[in-house]
Amino acid sequence: MNKVTFFKTASLFFFLLTAQFSYGQLICSDYPDWYQTTWYNSDVVHYNGKLYSPCYSSTVADLTIASNRTETTDSCFTFWGFVGDCSTGPAPTELFYEIFNDGNDATNGTDAYGTNWNTDQQSSNPDDFKVKDDKFKSKRTRGEAILFTDPIDIENYTDLKLSSFIEFDGNMESDDFIKFQYKLNGGVLTDVPNAAYYDINSDNTYEWLLTGITGSTLEIYITFDTDGGGEEHKIDNLKLTGVLDCSSASSEVTIAAASASDTEATITWVNPSVNCITINEVLVVAKQGSDFSSATPSGSYSASTTFGSGDAFDGGTVVYSSGTAQSVSVTNLTDGAIYYFKIFTKTDSTWSSGVSVSAVCKENLFFEDFEDEADGATTGTAQGAVNWSSSVSDSEEVEYIGVFTYQGDKEFYIEMKEDNEYAYWTTDAIDISNYEDVNFSLDVGEYGGIDSDHYIKTEYSTDNGSNWNTASNNGYLNDDLGDGVDNQVSQDGINANSLIIRIKVVNKDDEHFFDDILVQGQLKLPGCATNLSPANADTNVSLTPQLSWNAPANGGPVEIYKIYYGTDSSTSTYFGETANTSVTLPTLVNNTQYFWKVVPTNARGGASGCSAISFTTVPLAPGCASYTSPTDGAVDVSVTPQLSWSTATGATGYKVYYGTDGGDLGTPITLGEVTSYQLPQLGYETQYFWKVVPFNSGGEASGCSVISFTTQKNPAGSLFITGSSITVSKNAYLYLEKDFTNTGGSVTLNSDSNEFASIVVEGSASGDITYNKYVNYVGSDEWDLVGSPVTTQSVSDFVTANDDPLAIDPTGPTYYAIGTHDAATNNFTNYTGATVGDAGNFTPAKGYQMATDYGATMAFTGEVATTTQTVNIQNQNGANGGVGVRWNLVANPFPSYIKGNIAADATHNFLKVNDNIIDSSFLAAYGWKADGTGYEIYNYATGSTGLGSPLLIAPGQGFFVAAASSDVAQVQFTPEMRTVAGGDDFINGAPILLNYNFDLKLFHGNSEKAETSYFFQEGLTLGLDPGYDAGALDQSIPLSSRLPEADTGVNLQINAMSLESAYNQTIPLVINQQEGQTFRISISNNTLPENINVYLEDVLNGTLTSLNEQDFELSAQEDLSDDGRFYLHFTTQSLAIDDVLNPNNINLYKLNTDTFITIKGLTPDMGKTSAALYNILGMKVRQKALNTSQDTHYISTRGLASGVYIIKLNAGDVSFSKKVIIQ
Repeated sequence: MNKVTFFKTASLFFFLLTAQFSYGQLICSDYPDWYQTTWYNSDVVHYNGKLYSPCYSSTVADLTIASNRTETTDSCFTFWGFVGDCSTGPAPTELFYEIFNDGNDATNGTDAYGTNWNTDQQSSNPDDFKVKDDKFKSKRTRGEAILFTDPIDIENYTDLKLSSFIEFDGNMESDDFIKFQYKLNGGVLTDVPNAAYYDINSDNTYEWLLTGITGSTLEIYITFDTDGGGEEHKIDNLKLTGVLDCSSASSEVTIAAASASDTEATITWVNPSVNCITINEVLVVAKQGSDFSSATPSGSYSASTTFGSGDAFDGGTVVYSSGTAQSVSVTNLTDGAIYYFKIFTKTDSTWSSGVSVSAVCKENLFFEDFEDEADGATTGTAQGAVNWSSSVSDSEEVEYIGVFTYQGDKEFYIEMKEDNEYAYWTTDAIDISNYEDVNFSLDVGEYGGIDSDHYIKTEYSTDNGSNWNTASNNGYLNDDLGDGVDNQVSQDGINANSLIIRIKVVNKDDEHFFDDILVQGQLKLPGCATNLSPANADTNVSLTPQLSWNAPANGGPVEIYKIYYGTDSSTSTYFGETANTSVTLPTLVNNTQYFWKVVPTNARGGASGCSAISFTTVPLAPGCASYTSPTDGAVDVSVTPQLSWSTATGATGYKVYYGTDGGDLGTPITLGEVTSYQLPQLGYETQYFWKVVPFNSGGEASGCSVISFTTQKNPAGSLFITGSSITVSKNAYLYLEKDFTNTGGSVTLNSDSNEFASIVVEGSASGDITYNKYVNYVGSDEWDLVGSPVTTQSVSDFVTANDDPLAIDPTGPTYYAIGTHDAATNNFTNYTGATVGDAGNFTPAKGYQMATDYGATMAFTGEVATTTQTVNIQNQNGANGGVGVRWNLVANPFPSYIKGNIAADATHNFLKVNDNIIDSSFLAAYGWKADGTGYEIYNYATGSTGLGSPLLIAPGQGFFVAAASSDVAQVQFTPEMRTVAGGDDFINGAPILLNYNFDLKLFHGNSEKAETSYFFQEGLTLGLDPGYDAGALDQSIPLSSRLPEADTGVNLQINAMSLESAYNQTIPLVINQQEGQTFRISISNNTLPENINVYLEDVLNGTLTSLNEQDFELSAQEDLSDDGRFYLHFTTQSLAIDDVLNPNNINLYKLNTDTFITIKGLTPDMGKTSAALYNILGMKVRQKALNTSQDTHYISTRGLASGVYIIKLNAGDVSFSKKVIIQ
């Protein structure tokens, strides 16, 4: 490269450096000082406050000669070009300086500032490795040899620079070297950058910047390695400098630590570096149980290392003051307790903020010094109430064993007679279950000389003696231990439930002793409390809630519980502490989220990591409603009035009170979010009082007024008919408060298919009436179930009087469309021309099947029943080879409506009166549908025309009931059930409680084949609710369902449950269809809130159909029966099939070689979990409850036939199903 090119290259470099200089002052010490060596174009060196760089690729020219350097940046035609001025910056300080004037042959020494240096060498005979003629000389080391310094104080120093003069002599080779290294803060050995020199180099002073190196101490290491006889290195003027930087210096102590025994603690620290900070006092304070606040000292203090004796400070006491020491020991501490220590420094008159450390005092769990034992004792009890004992291999070979007093000190002494005999000293099990980091120590020794094959061995066991471990420090000692000298044996770091210590001695005519056996441990912190209540995210919590919890399942013992609560997650409000597991909070604010936590605490401190959980208090109670009708003071009010009122803001329900005593209205009727209530029939000319009290989860409205009304006058008294005729039309009634007598006239009551006349006689009745009752026409299954609404009606006379409409089969023997039902055979037997004459009267309260030719009324003539009517029923289910049934046909025996369920009358209703003899799974009235499609079910849930409505049963209406017992029982129809209100055969009134409902219907094409109803009302359960849930009369009905909890095995046609269930519940469906049958399932009469979705799940096919949006359709690939394949899901969420069937975190599988199905991935937050296995026909073949605290579960497949199965996992709100093949 020619000179012009050199110049251009150098000029470019100068330009770059000048540009750098223009943005900030260059520091001279950042660049090496010039010395006589070869320098290159890329180098920048310092000389006399200026920076220079070679003009050419390299130069050895002397920079101190003015003619060799150019002093401007615009040209470079000499050897050195000017780069720029530089600042010397803060003056560097010498931290280490050694000129090796320690005298010839010195291999160690001390530098100018008191830091020692020393040497180490691999070879024991180097030619030279020592000071010679005021230089350190290294010649022919025959391997690596090292010169190293003690730690040099560099705290608060930056811009460290290491330098040394190095002289190279002899025929150096490539494997001969000298290199410089350092250790920062006593750490790893690190190379000084660019400070390793191999082979021959120039004799010169070398400098190395230790860029970015800061810390407390630095050690210098220089390694020499020469092998030839004439090869040598010499060093001199070894120097370390740095620039003092006190900008970040702190007056706080560093490396603070505390450790404790049982009653004493030692605190150590390092005072601030004197390089920047000069302190004139250190203050140490101690406190038990909790840390100090941010308070700082003021004034002067009197200190005492006896805890509790010094001056008070921030809840603690002063244990050190008035000096600048760097450690203190504190006594008079309580074993097992935690102590906090804070160290302050004082600079002039200003105190630092302080540095805190803590230590837990260990507890003495066992201590035996034998001072309380008698000489010769071989058993005893140590401090800690733990017994100890001793034993020997052969009692004949014992010279002495037991407690022995020597020079006023008692110890345990063992001397045996034979080499192969031994003795043991052993403790009972020491309970250490509440402690951690347990350690033990003891002193052992001997008297006289001990042979090398004699020993004393200290062992310990943490498994009740099954396994033994030798103490880690002096656990095995043999040979001469020093006559009468104590040798300490110790073992640290034991964590277990129990500890046994034993000492084995083997000697002969020698004496071993041991003493002061001490076991100490650190009390464990308690674990966190469990089963907190209110649970996380609970709502509607009382304004004065009781917080409760269970004791921790792990950790150390609990002395007290500290309770915190507040309206933010930090739970900053400290409520207090208790030794119990519950507290009651003061009155809280309505409808507010609170956070709370409980921290179990013992002498060591509080449990860590105990998280806060939240709950929300109840809302404000609503105000009172305004009354609409009847108004206060109203008169001539109907005896069947409807109470109505306005909506109260925030109310979720209403309590209605009424009665004749304004001061005591009795038990309320609880309703949902409705604003009216239909009262039952009241008395005439009577003043009634009523009020409505709105409520929600926050409570009831207060101060709601009571108003009154008076009913109309009685329109009737007694009725005497002697020759006239009275006809009561189908939509009218005759109510007699007193007696009825007919001595020659006629009384006729009419009806049609929808309306029925009524007569109610409160007194006595004599004489006949005629009741023209509508009966359905004969057809395919379109008969009626009917009973006589009068007494004393002859069957034969009835047939004669109703010859025209009564359906008759004249072919062969004459059959009349009147028949009785036999539960023993489940058959109807119709009367014939041969049997009707012997039939006698219609049995009161007994039901019959009847039909007319064209749908017409038939006349029943007889007396009015005014007393309780009964008829026998009996459960004959399975009798006569399995054909018998539980079903008995009964009928309303009165010529008036009767109240059938609670909605019609809370007490005097048919189902309530007879609930002790009707099967609880079928507590309902089962009426035959006029269109012949099956049975309609009426119970507490379903009224005459809708779910949740009153049931009023028409005069003479027949229906089936299920007998509970195989013994004969009597169904009762009481006079109190009668009422004059009514309409169709089964009549409705107004709903009284908030409820939801819907129906599911199964169709073949457009033909409805089955219907099931689902009813949701406050107070119901997921199990059997007698009178609300109702099994299907025909248990093989095409569509039914099962109870979601406590399944009784009954297929339900009405499935009733709580309101909450409508928002998140799964119901098993039972579908009975033959192979090849195509069917469709549809939802109808749906009153659920719009945000509730109803899904039908087919487990086998893995489908999920939203019935809100479409019908479910399927062609049966095999006969369908039983539960396990189809499910209804109610939810406010929009589910996909993966939501139900494929949770990502659950794994179900079966290997061909396994005889079980494996389930993995369950977690405790899934809640109650179970698994069920179904065969391809939907039959449940296995079922198992699962413990979600375990990760893996197994379902046995032993004994099952090969084939395809379905496993269904119900885990909390998640259902997971999968096919498995068993081979």
